[in-house]
Amino acid sequence: MDTQKDKATPRPWKYDENGVITNMGSSIATTFQVAWENSRATKEHNQNMIDEQKANASLIVKSVNNHDALLEACKEAIEIIESLEGTDEAALHILRQAINQATK
Repeated sequence: MDTQKDKATPRPWKYDENGVITNMGSSIATTFQVAWENSRATKEHNQNMIDEQKANASLIVKSVNNHDALLEACKEAIEIIESLEGTDEAALHILRQAINQATK
């Protein structure tokens, strides 16, 4: 049982145009930062900040929503590689490292 997964907000997660990450209408997190105009912040700078916030929200949501499937794919790849003659230890090592990193 993955206790971190059990404690996390159920998936799928979504994000809106403001970079707010939600699940079934409930806010989970936001990447939104206040963008304002002053002597240092131009409209272009503000738009760049907004675009970056949207991209961050998109990346977070994609990563969370695909985490379990990618983890299972790594585990299945290990099983397939181990079943082959002349097992590729380097590939197994890389896959096991990815699984360990994803489940820390």
